[in-house]
Amino acid sequence: MKCLPAEDFPQIPKPNDFIYTAIKSQMLNDLIQKTSYSIGSDDLRKNLTGIFFDMTNSKKIKLVSTDGHRMSTVEDEFENNSQIESFLLSKKAATELKKFALESEVVQIGTNKNFFICDNGQTSILSRLIDVKFPDYAQVVPSAKTNTFRVDRNEMLSLLQRVSVVLSEKTKGARISIGPQELEIKTTSDDGETTELISIKERASELTDAVLEVGFNVRYLIDALSSFAEEEVSVCINDEVSPACIYSEQEGEIKQLAVIMPMRV
Repeated sequence: MKCLPAEDFPQIPKPNDFIYTAIKSQMLNDLIQKTSYSIGSDDLRKNLTGIFFDMTNSKKIKLVSTDGHRMSTVEDEFENNSQIESFLLSKKAATELKKFALESEVVQIGTNKNFFICDNGQTSILSRLIDVKFPDYAQVVPSAKTNTFRVDRNEMLSLLQRVSVVLSEKTKGARISIGPQELEIKTTSDDGETTELISIKERASELTDAVLEVGFNVRYLIDALSSFAEEEVSVCINDEVSPACIYSEQEGEIKQLAVIMPMRV
């Protein structure tokens, strides 16, 4: 049998080459689920084609992804006892990891210079890390919240799905008018026009009673809202050129955040 020389095969790191830490499988699955929708697919922007595991806080784990038009972040309590450094995992690896993790209650995750490993006690999966720097995602988030409100998540989702019926690949956007007590969402295309209204709560704005109008990609809004589990979410849209921030809080701190850039409609 003709074979290739063994030395030509890429060197695979051994399990002992990694620094490990334990994490609950359900937590890992949920974190990936809440951020995987905004992973980029442009191979020319390699640093946007995966999920960034921000491990800088030894008491928390934070996952971030972005495709340049939207961004998602989520964090949870986590003891990084082994001081694993932050890393960037590819979309394919994250998808496989999400399925693999649920085969046991707790898994061990680890990294070395170039690879990521996840071990459930019986089986390990290994993936090469994306070897480019992830963008400074903190710069995308507005430093001040001057126009915020709360909205029923499921009601907003249903509304967006209805208005998306008339949209096409050419016309993806909706014009959102934010009033003192309600939102008006309007979409227009060659197939027709739709207008929907939804009540909002706890609006806090420096714009007093002024109506703010801004356009967003409807599909991006649907994807973002679908990633949350809460019945109500908070929304911040400061002005016509600022991104929409959809977020949930726990004890006064943002636990999950979706950022969506505005578009011309």
